Amino acid sequence: DTAFHLAIARIAGNPVLTQTLEDYLRRLPIGEFSVLPNAAAKRASHQLHVDIYTALVAGDPAAAQSAMREHMPAD
Repeated sequence: DTAFHLAIARIAGNPVLTQTLEDYLRRLPIGEFSVLPNAAAKRASHQLHVDIYTALVAGDPAAAQSAMREHMPAD
């Protein structure tokens, strides 16, 4: 999960975004961002990664944003 999000930030070519994400991930308690509680959660997370990637490759920012919001809700 962490590698996926860092790769997207790096590919975006925005060094401020990449540094901000790296700093954020470094401050999280160990494992909080990368450990999912069960197999169903892992499958759901993987599918959302596929959805995000597919939308980015297709050049569909609205779909990528929607999938990202589902994957990492603000609340």
